[in-house]
Amino acid sequence: MEAILDFFGMSKLKSTKRGDDDRVDRLSRNVTVTMLVFFSIVVTTKTFVGEPIHCWVPPRFSGSQEDYINSYCWIRNTYFLDHHEDVPLEHDETPKEEITYYQWVPLILLIQALFFYMPYLFWKSCSNKTGLDLNSIVLAGESFNATETAEVRDKTMGYMTTQMDRYLAESRKDFRKSRTISFKQILACCTCLKGTCLYGFYMFIKVLFLINALLQFFALTYIFGNGLEIIKSSVNDTGQMMGSRHFPRTTMCDFKVRRLGNNHRTTVQCVLPINHFNEKIFILLWFWFLVVIVVTLFSIFIWLVRMFPRSRLDGYAQRHLDYALAAANDLDEDGNQSLQSKQVKTFVDYLDRDGIFVMRMLAINADTITATDFLYALFENFRNKKLISNTPGEDDVDVKMADTTFKRKFVKN
Repeated sequence: MEAILDFFGMSKLKSTKRGDDDRVDRLSRNVTVTMLVFFSIVVTTKTFVGEPIHCWVPPRFSGSQEDYINSYCWIRNTYFLDHHEDVPLEHDETPKEEITYYQWVPLILLIQALFFYMPYLFWKSCSNKTGLDLNSIVLAGESFNATETAEVRDKTMGYMTTQMDRYLAESRKDFRKSRTISFKQILACCTCLKGTCLYGFYMFIKVLFLINALLQFFALTYIFGNGLEIIKSSVNDTGQMMGSRHFPRTTMCDFKVRRLGNNHRTTVQCVLPINHFNEKIFILLWFWFLVVIVVTLFSIFIWLVRMFPRSRLDGYAQRHLDYALAAANDLDEDGNQSLQSKQVKTFVDYLDRDGIFVMRMLAINADTITATDFLYALFENFRNKKLISNTPGEDDVDVKMADTTFKRKFVKN
């Protein structure tokens, strides 16, 4: 996936404010939204600054009448006639192929942008209800990576570890003992697997991104045809500057003029320069939506492969813990790394898919070294808790009170 984004020149799609999604998600909620808003501004500017329509009126019409006809035809809609079709006679009431959407293109683009951003709004507003603020952990990881002061780094890592440990402990509680149904319980029921609440919700958001891109892509194809057909229609233009049938540059407009008490229909030919921009915009969007669909679909596949089967979780934890142990010189009496596969599997059972998901998200948005340090800190915390729990006569530790005290000190500093 990183190689694909590098190929498209998007390897630097990193957010400085939010860190709870990956670069593929930002193609939809950031890059695509920015494109659509920019295109909407361009079309709006062209509409109000320039002349979106200019009609060829009879010479007897005054300047004010010409302005009126231009405004009337812009609001009333025009219809398309191919260069080999005859202009309808005055009393011809045959239904015409009216073009009704060019006035609304800026609004359509803004609505498209909203739909591309809505899945992320849902993720942003509801992800905290799973019990873990993923964004705060990632931002803390970025702060950990940026600072060089040992005391600040220790406090930052302690904050991250405490938050993660509390979430993992809470996720193992028996939800059936609760008297109320929480958002987290609903997610737990929907994912059907313990320890996949956050990860399952994130995959649901990714599917929403994919569905939105698919629906918008097929809507463009249904209304305007595919991008290749529009390009072919423009290339095969006979030199009359008619444009494609969906985005014609030359159209016809009918209006009635009252003379001697009777209404007489008059037909004028109009030029729509704005459709030159509209056509290029929708061709670009058609191909861009196709790219977003392919990349998002591939991203969903990659995230599924990363988290299934269970052996991949063990391998990921084993690999990064080996790096951390080697860097920390955590060796046994024989000079070997003091870590066994049984310990790793027990630790992965503790992390589950949500824990590994947070590690991977931290590696994507901060860096791999920070994620490795975080994993090692969680492992040390887990190992110490196991030793304490196995020691007879020890008092229980009030984890919640310790976490509240630590968090208050961390925020204060």
